[in-house]
Amino acid sequence: MDDSLIAARKRRRWWRLAALLTVGAALTSVAYVSWTDLRDDLRAVDSDLTATAADLDTASVKIVRRYTTLAEVRADLAASRDELRRRTEARDAAEGRVIAAQAKLEKTNGILGNRSSELVQREANLALLGRCFVGASEALNQIAVADFDGFSATLREVNNACSSARSDL
Repeated sequence: MDDSLIAARKRRRWWRLAALLTVGAALTSVAYVSWTDLRDDLRAVDSDLTATAADLDTASVKIVRRYTTLAEVRADLAASRDELRRRTEARDAAEGRVIAAQAKLEKTNGILGNRSSELVQREANLALLGRCFVGASEALNQIAVADFDGFSATLREVNNACSSARSDL
């Protein structure tokens, strides 16, 4: 073989190796930036989930208090009705307590209705956050096995769920 041909092949090999190393470095940089952004998004989602869980705990405590108040009001109403039956001469006074208790009950039911609708809305947001987290986990698994196409597709799939969940907070 000719020395110039061998030298030309060596140069081409070096250029190919340099091109492969450059492409590899670029892909590594892109993967690192994507991972960093994803990690930050996951931390934000985790923070949002923690805040939502705290809000749900607070709402649950309030609902329990409202139910306790409701039970007390219903007990007062029942006692008022029994007293009404026993004492017909005090009918007007007992009627006033019943009306007041019913107004309090309606107010409590209104508050419970509002809290229930808030809980439904938060539950929907939790479902979105859950889908976002599952998608992020799938994407991490795909990148761990070097499935970059699957990683990108999964991130596109959960992007709307993550954005919707974040905008609902």
